[in-house]
Order: sequence, then C-alpha cells, then structure tokens
Amino acid sequence: TMKWPSLLVSVTALFVAISLVEGSAPPAMLWPTEGTAYVDLSGPWQAVSSNRSVTVEGVVPGNIFSDMRRAGKIGDPLNRYNDVMYRWIANDDWTYSRIFPIPIGFTSLSEILLVCEGIDTVSSITINGHLIGNTDNMFVRYTFPVDKKYLNVQGQNIINVTFTSAIKAARTNNGATPYDIPSADNVELQHGEPFRNFVRKEQCSFSWDWGPCFAPQGIWQPIYLVGYTDPMVTGIVPRITGSFDRSFRFVVAVDLYYQLPATATRTEATFSIDVANSKAQEVVYLTAGEGKVTCTVHVDNPELWWPVGYGKPKLYQLAATLSMAHSQIVVLRDIGFRTVEVVTEPYQNQNGTSFYFRINNVPIFMKGSNWIPPSSFEDRVTTPMLADLIDSVVDANMNVIRVWGGGIYQHDAFYTLCDSAGVLVWQEFMFACAMYPRDHAFLSSVAQEVKYQVTRLAYHPSIMLWSGNNENEVALEWFDITRKLPHLYAVDYAQLYFNTIHPTLLSVDDSREFWPSSPSNGVIEKDPFVGRWGNGYSEIYGDLHYYNYGPDCTNVSSFPSPRFTSEYGYQSFPSLLTWRNVTLPSDWQPFSDLMQHRQHHPDGTEQVVALVQNYFRYKNFTTPNADLFANFAYLTQCAQSICLKAQSEHYRQSKTEKANTMGAIYWQLNSIWQAPTWSSLEHGGRYKMLHYYVKNFFAPVIISSNENPVDNYRVFVTSDSTQTIKGTATIKLWTYKNTGSTPVQQWPVLFALAPLDSKVIYTSSISKMISGQAASKCPNRTMCFLTLTVTGTSVRVPENFYFLSNLVTVDLPVPTIKATPRSVSPKQVAVDLMTDAVAPFLFLESPFAGRWDDNGFLLMPNGPQRTVNFYADESIDFEVFSQTLQVRTIRSTY
Repeated sequence: TMKWPSLLVSVTALFVAISLVEGSAPPAMLWPTEGTAYVDLSGPWQAVSSNRSVTVEGVVPGNIFSDMRRAGKIGDPLNRYNDVMYRWIANDDWTYSRIFPIPIGFTSLSEILLVCEGIDTVSSITINGHLIGNTDNMFVRYTFPVDKKYLNVQGQNIINVTFTSAIKAARTNNGATPYDIPSADNVELQHGEPFRNFVRKEQCSFSWDWGPCFAPQGIWQPIYLVGYTDPMVTGIVPRITGSFDRSFRFVVAVDLYYQLPATATRTEATFSIDVANSKAQEVVYLTAGEGKVTCTVHVDNPELWWPVGYGKPKLYQLAATLSMAHSQIVVLRDIGFRTVEVVTEPYQNQNGTSFYFRINNVPIFMKGSNWIPPSSFEDRVTTPMLADLIDSVVDANMNVIRVWGGGIYQHDAFYTLCDSAGVLVWQEFMFACAMYPRDHAFLSSVAQEVKYQVTRLAYHPSIMLWSGNNENEVALEWFDITRKLPHLYAVDYAQLYFNTIHPTLLSVDDSREFWPSSPSNGVIEKDPFVGRWGNGYSEIYGDLHYYNYGPDCTNVSSFPSPRFTSEYGYQSFPSLLTWRNVTLPSDWQPFSDLMQHRQHHPDGTEQVVALVQNYFRYKNFTTPNADLFANFAYLTQCAQSICLKAQSEHYRQSKTEKANTMGAIYWQLNSIWQAPTWSSLEHGGRYKMLHYYVKNFFAPVIISSNENPVDNYRVFVTSDSTQTIKGTATIKLWTYKNTGSTPVQQWPVLFALAPLDSKVIYTSSISKMISGQAASKCPNRTMCFLTLTVTGTSVRVPENFYFLSNLVTVDLPVPTIKATPRSVSPKQVAVDLMTDAVAPFLFLESPFAGRWDDNGFLLMPNGPQRTVNFYADESIDFEVFSQTLQVRTIRSTY
C-alpha cells in the first residue's frame, strides 16, 4: 500500500521544495530556488516479472534481488549456489511501477523534468503510458523533460520503468557489432555472463575472478519529478590549483552549472564565493537551457589538507551563492587545499622516468590497497559499512585507496569519509579488462557519464588522480584478434580514452592529472595527448601490476623493482566464521563442489595449497570437517601474510635503491562475497591475518630484512616520517627449541635516518651469523630464526622477524599457550598471553564482530606476558567471549 501525506502543499503562492514521501530530503545534486518544486518518487513501488507471474513490492532506491528477498520469494543470494540458481531473475525483464499524485500548482511551473540519479541499467520509462525516455548507462544522471499534458493534475499518475535484462542487452549489442570486441572473461569458470563490455553497467556484476554474477536491475539511486521556473543549480566544481613561493597560494575557480527553462529570458545574477576568509563575486548572465558560470577567488596560505600520516586533513566550507532579483541559491561544499603533482621525470643515470606523487611539495610513498564494491547489491552498502572499511584502511597505516575500474563510481559518503580521514583516492573510470566499442552512441554515453561523475566528485580533496581504466592498455596484447589487428584496436582505444574521456574530463576538471590506464607507461606528450606505447609491464615507466604464484615468495629476487606497483597479491580463504552462514558442513573442505564453485581463479585452490605446502607441514584437509577446514583457512592466511609481507617490504626497501619505488597498492582490500580471494578483509569486514600484517609493514617507520642473493643478508630501516629518525636496531638470533630469554647472539646497530629515507643499516651473511659460537646451537638454518627490533626512536617501530628456513623444514616445539581474557569495558577485552615455546603466527579468533590491536604475531617464551586488546563493534557478553575465544598456532594444525 502507498502512504500519502495528509496535506499537500500549494506552490502557487510561494514555490517551495516539497516531497510526496514523508521525511524525505531534497535531492542531493539539484539545488532548488523558491521557483522550484519536486515530487520525490523514492519509496514503495511494485515490481512485476515480464510474464506477470511474479509481483513483489519494491523499494526505491534498490534492486530486484533485494525486493525479492524482502518479499520472501528467495533466500539469501549469497547462500551456496544461489548466484546461479537465481540467474533467472537477472535474465528476466522487470517492470517497476508506482502511483503518485501531482500537488496543486505543480504544473504552473515553467518546465517539469523527470530526474533519475541512477538507473541500473537498460530501461524504458513512461508516465501515464507516454514515453518519457530510455536509459542504457548505470553511471549517468538522466534528466528527461515531461510534457505537462501527460500529467493528471486532478487524479492519480502512474510511472513505469520497464527494464531489459542487461545480460540480454549485452548479447544483443555484441551481435550488432561489425567486428569482435573482446573482453577477458572466464565465463564458465566464474559462472558468469559474457559481453559485459557492451553495457555501461558495473562490469564485475557479470562475474569476476573474485566475485559472482548477479547483474541486478533496479532504480538504484533517487528518482523524482522537478518543476521549475527560476534557475536550478545542477552541479558545482571548484577547480583548485596551488603554487608555492615561500608559502602556498591557491586559485579557486568555481564553476556553477545551472539550468533554466527554455522560455526563460536572459537573467542577471551575482555569483559569489566565500571560503577560508576569502571572498569574490562576479555579475553573471544566465540564459535559457543548460549553462555554466564561473567565479574565481584567491586564497593565501590556508591550512593545508594533508594525507593521513603527514598532517591534518583540514577541510574548509566553501559557500557558493547565486543571487537573483527575487531568489537566491546557496550551495555548500567541504573542500581542501592541497597540491598534487604526478612526477614523471627522466633520470640522468638510468633509463626510464620516475613515477611518484608529490603532495604539498612532499614526495609521498603511496601505501594502500585496491577497493572493489563491498556488495553486489548497492542498497546494502550503508554509510556505517563504508565508515568501517575506511577505518580499516587508516588502522592499517594506508594513505591511498585505488577505486578499481570494474566496479562503480563510489557513493558520495565514501569520498566524504576519505576527505575527513586524509585517505587519498586513485579514481578510475569504470572500464576494465576489455576492449570497448567506439560507435557514436557508445562514446556519447561515455562522455555524458564522465561529465556527470567528474562534476559530482571533483570537489573532494581526497581524489588525487583520474585514471582511464583498469588493464585495458596491456589488454591490447591479451587477445588473438587484437594482436592480429593492432592498428584497429589501438584506434578504438585512443578514440575512447584519449579523444573522448580525456577531453571531457578536462572540460570539467583541469586541476588533476589524467593517467591513461593502470598499469601504464604514461604519456609522452599531454597536448596533444600521446601515450607511451610499448611494454605495458615495464619496470622503468609508470605503474605496474605483478602476480606470480610460482616462486618462493620470500625470495625477493623473484619480485620486480618497479617505479610504482598498483596491484600485487596472493589468495587466501576466509575463516570458517565467515563461511558458516552461507555453507553446509559438507562444503567445508577446499576441493568440495561449493569451494570449487566459489574459486573463480584458474587453478586458484591448487596455487593456494602449493603455497601452504611450501611453508607449512600440510595435513590432508580433503575430509569435510570444521576443525580441519578452519585450520586450512588459517594456514592459507599465514601463507598470504608471508608473501605480501615480503613483497611489500621489498617495495618499501626499494624506495631509495635504483628502482626508486614510490608506491605499493596491493590487491585487494575487501571481498564482495564469501570466497577465496586476494583480500585482506573478509566479506563483512572481519580482518584476515594479512590485515594485521599490513598494519605493521605499512607502519610509518619499519625495520625489515631480506637475502638478495641467498645468504647475502641485509637489514633496512625505512621511514615515511618528515623528521630525522635516530635509534638502535637490534638483530637477535634465537633457537626454536629451548629458546629461553637470552638470544644465541645479537647485533646492535646505531642508525640515523634522514626524512623520508630508506637505507641498509646492517649487512652480513647468514652462514657467518650462525657460525662460530652460534654453531653449536644453530648447526643449520632450520634450527634458528631472527628477530629485529628498534629502540630509542621518537616513533613506535613494529618488531619484525626473519625465518632462516621455511617452517615446513622446522621441527617446531608444541607450545602451551595460556590466554587469559580480562574485561576492560563493555566493548573491550584484553587478553594476556604466555607461552612456554616459540609460537609463530599465533592467531586469536572471536565470533564477535570487532578487531584486535595485533594478531598473527610471533609469541616468544619465557618473557613478559604479551597483552592484546579486542575492540568489539557492540557490547559483548564477557563470559561468552571467554568461552568462544580460539587460539591457533602453526603447531595446532598438525
């Protein structure tokens, strides 16, 4: 049933913004004047299948899967095989309808528009049987004129949004092309659907190697009618550029986009800007239709917006006011003052160019992860969910997130949270792992998409870069047809990214750099825009993606030494705690049918098992069993942590070596469902072991080590601090058995590290370190290990370790772990830990939602107790917590 307010507001005397849904707010992207009214169409709708056999109440914004679930027609789409079992929903053509009245006086306004902030994806829209418009791009705000004669002023009106399945539309569009336009889709393995590159829709909704295919339909953003006589503001873009000469001076050119009815006369207005105690105004003239006016203000020496770890991310409120004779519009935006330079300068002593980001004149090593959509269903993505994920980013000492090009342009709340937290955003346009059409209709739709999304997002100081796509430059070499006809597909590529996206971007936001792809060698010239074609996996230009699951990942000589790494990673399985709600006990072994169904990466589970077997004494886990499967998941997370730790430390160590590596963005932060993936967070936000390791290897100052080549042992101290770091590093040699509290040998090293520096502070050979007086206790590398600590510094440096041999070769003692929980507060529990033997990768698990301050660490015997804290999301029952606390170690798995 529809719920209508008891009183409709007359707009004939004084036009004010109104809504037909109680409690709703005005739309986010249109700022009304007194000569504007709107009818909010969000809320209850009716959804009907194509043959009318299924009817459910829908909710807008939303999607058909959520509506079916809410109506009890289906279960949890993420349960077991439901991604395939419910494919009929995505294959059907659904119609959404709702009845609405028109308030008194609404049609006396000059023009009426239907505004669709987001339609997913291919649809036809009618009001009272009259065609209003068609949609085919999920990422566009559609604005359709509505003829007043189509509206029933006295009675009810019906709006229908009739969808065509995106899966069907993709097949149809593919069939209409004169030549093959390939995409990198393993449809059979991923249980997905083909031809996603022919529809401007979230690309991973057709499946990916870490996610399912649901390809939902729905009105996923607000929808409303707006009537207006006076101007409407449709967007605002502050283009902020800065220069430095003993102090920072910024120029803020604010572009205000507006719309006036076609019948409007030329209107004089005053456009004024007020920000950071600086003001400016311009007399402007508004003309009928869509237009833009600009006002520029100069701001001297404001407090800067800094990335997390370098200072406060200061935000200022910018007030943009458009004043006319009888009305006024005020638009408020929180902005930040910062400079971002993408530095690609040739070297004098080696081939290639640099690639790094200089923020406010400070060269910053980028530490971060890749962001994928948190859910297949965007109505499930809430602001608290986004806040928790961004908190996880900051908690792990990251300063950047790469919004990957196969998902969506994220919700407004995401960027607002990044602005406030000081998290930088590498923002890609939504194209991934494919060639794309270049017909006029497709390119026009893309231009509209780019203009809308950049207008929506450009004011956020967190966005540091616009990037054209994910892996499409290197994908020119992936397919037989693109290698056979390279010139054809190169022209297609250039037409889309260089001749459509880039100029459209510049027309809205010329204050940021455009990077053509990731990975990419970058550009030779910017005007005209000329890409640097060649080896897309070059280590001497631009950014690199690197995956290699074969070699021993602790052997750093197998890793590249690039200028910047924007993807790298290893898979692991989520914990049994995360699997339980969507599986059956019979599924709980790595090669079960369900686990194979969820494994979308070719030979993925075999690769994960090989990693586990390379590092640990592997038990046969092929029998479905809760304890065995929980141990298996734990070991996969140990192996993932080992590999990401070694690779990430290598990139940070390379900061001041020949490579001049200045970025490490691993794949991936989050998971879209419960499955084996490369993520450091499980679906729902639970930390994998890796995320605790990220917190340590991305700490502002770290001590780390490697052998390159084997037996050539080097210890590094690496700093992201803008201050000099002085302290004492101590390398200690320990035995695994009869460890005691005194090391076999130790090597203290005094060091001083310049700001933003990384250097080798100790060099030796392992064979030398375990010889002499150490030889009796360490006759070979399997008997001992190293710990690395730093004391005497002004910042905390996480303790580190270095195993001289993979633990599969080590006869680890069986530790007796004493874990004593203590209630600190309703949402915090401290756990005191003691052990009588070395316990590497000690991992604590609780079924309660929350996070530990450390986990997966090396617990040493015969020393002071170690205390770790658990911070729960909600108040917890201490007795239940104590009873359900799990402690895992390597020796508890065999």
